[in-house]
Amino acid sequence: MIHRDVTVNRPAGTKIQARNGRRYVYHVRSRKYHKEGRYYTDDRVDIGVMVYDDGNSKGNTMYPNDRYWEFYPDENKTYQEAQMFSNTLKVGGTMIVQKVLRDLQMDEVLNNIYEKDSAMVQNLITYMILFETSTFQHYPAMMRNHPVVSGVLTADTHIAEFLKDEEQEERIKLFLAAWNQMHRKNVTAYIGYDSTNINNQSKGIEMAEYGHPKIDIGAPQINLSYAMDMVDSTPLFFELYPGSIIDNSQCKYMVDKAKDYGYEKCGFVLDRGYFSEKNIKYMDDHGYALVIMLKENYQCVKEAVKVSQKQIHEFKYKYYLADHDVYGMTVKGKLYAKDKHTRYFHVFYDNSRAASLQNSIMKAYTEQEKKLQRLIDQKTVRKEDAEVYEKAFSLHYDSAGYLESFKRKEKYLQRMMEEAGYFVICTSENITAEEALNIYRNRDQSEKLFRVLKTELDYDKTAVYSDASVRTKTQLAFLATIVRNRIFQKLKLVVKETGDRKNYTVNAALHSAENIEITKNTHDAYVRDYGLTKVQKNIFKAFDMSDADVDHLASRISKLAAR
Repeated sequence: MIHRDVTVNRPAGTKIQARNGRRYVYHVRSRKYHKEGRYYTDDRVDIGVMVYDDGNSKGNTMYPNDRYWEFYPDENKTYQEAQMFSNTLKVGGTMIVQKVLRDLQMDEVLNNIYEKDSAMVQNLITYMILFETSTFQHYPAMMRNHPVVSGVLTADTHIAEFLKDEEQEERIKLFLAAWNQMHRKNVTAYIGYDSTNINNQSKGIEMAEYGHPKIDIGAPQINLSYAMDMVDSTPLFFELYPGSIIDNSQCKYMVDKAKDYGYEKCGFVLDRGYFSEKNIKYMDDHGYALVIMLKENYQCVKEAVKVSQKQIHEFKYKYYLADHDVYGMTVKGKLYAKDKHTRYFHVFYDNSRAASLQNSIMKAYTEQEKKLQRLIDQKTVRKEDAEVYEKAFSLHYDSAGYLESFKRKEKYLQRMMEEAGYFVICTSENITAEEALNIYRNRDQSEKLFRVLKTELDYDKTAVYSDASVRTKTQLAFLATIVRNRIFQKLKLVVKETGDRKNYTVNAALHSAENIEITKNTHDAYVRDYGLTKVQKNIFKAFDMSDADVDHLASRISKLAAR
């Protein structure tokens, strides 16, 4: 990336090559002499372009690119000073992010763990949230018109070195240990656990392996799992593991990590993909409660639905859960044959879901009947070719073994229609059906966090070249999701108070806050040109800030710039 907002003198020994009307500057890393042809070849690296790139270069100034400071690090200070402040700074979004970091006490934790790099980490969090990207090479140019912690912009070459530093792994462990110590509770709390995958098209990342992604682009993946507080959706810890490892087999390590972080009184809320007898036993052995959605084809689910059906349909008024618009009741049972514990199966019936599924079942039956009739008309289909239909149809064959006729299995069809609309959540604790559904549906927050990670932070691909860089970048994204979630939780209260869902989404609020600017006046002091709008005041109020805080920041930056 060419940085046209700063100029430097072309270093001695560099070479210029004209191309497409521009004069590119190259640093010569080495020269090789070829005896046979008696000539030299250079190993060259493009480090920028001359300021007058129309073929008539004047003077010796150039615009550097990202590689420039890799070979001329002593010039980095000059670049930082030139980049430090724009004449107009957008301050609102940065103020919100930094206020959240203080409120969460994350700034203190980061200062203790990252020391001199703490300011950079906090600035990168701000950058990711405001610019909705995890591509750090644009950081210097995009953050030039934002106030930054410490008042100095970091060059992207330093960020690259930070990402691939092997020592960052220890810092990640220290942060997660401190963060979870701050969020442990002495009462039973539920932790949501879910995973997603991140695509990788870079060489050199060992944990990237082919797996079973929801959206397959033909690239190897890295799996990423989050554990989060089910009360306020705060991310607690994360795990990275190879893309070929299935979620079910990774569950044990999540339990181990929770134990390491000191969680004693807690339960886990899990998707049906994590169910296995081994996982359930492991949680039981560690004394953790469980809330898990179960697949409809499990025998324990079929039995629970069968026991509940008559009660729910005959006495619907007793079991209606108004907040969820479903019917629900609880029965006791065992999860598997040798289960030593009593489980609580919360059986729910959803009228709307039942009608939709029943229509789908009948459409599928009709299509299958049409296909079977075509097979009969062809008079070439034998038993081994038609066995797939035997579950739902009685099939008859002629003396030669060819399919001759079929008939619906009415009892099977009736059972499918009757079971449509039911779903079952199992808990290890004796809670009501409504409590179980409330807890499980809060788990949707994990899916929202992953959507934020991939769309609002643009972290759906690694775009780095080592395992160490992946871990560090994932940590930065994790920190950004913590902050963004807190912003979301605060703005939810504004929506509730004002009834305005349009202006107080996270994106809308940050975009509005970004319009709060301070501008350098004739005395080189930063001042506001105008007051806050009603929406901006409401946003700031949610974070216990006011327009006076903008003036205070302007004064502080003015003093910093005057040094």
